[in-house]
Amino acid sequence: MSDICESLLVIEPAVDRLEVHLREFLDYLDFEIEKTDLEIKQMRWRDKVDPAALKETEAWLQRMQQLKTDFSVDIMTSPPRTVREMLKRVQRLFDDDL
Repeated sequence: MSDICESLLVIEPAVDRLEVHLREFLDYLDFEIEKTDLEIKQMRWRDKVDPAALKETEAWLQRMQQLKTDFSVDIMTSPPRTVREMLKRVQRLFDDDL
């Protein structure tokens, strides 16, 4: 158990830093999605729409939206939290047993 706790002392700060960067990336992805969505709307309002360019931009938007859907910061950063919760439960189990 002490080895697990020592490992968490190293891992948790790194995961916390990683979470900040992941959330910053999500903010950037949201911005790009909104920008591309606006670009598509503007393309549709033009007198002469380039169907190939519109289709390509719509496909790009769909790929970014799918990435956002598949991208979960909580899942990617959960292992240390899961281990910490397990340690709490183990401690309570053995504390209650004494």
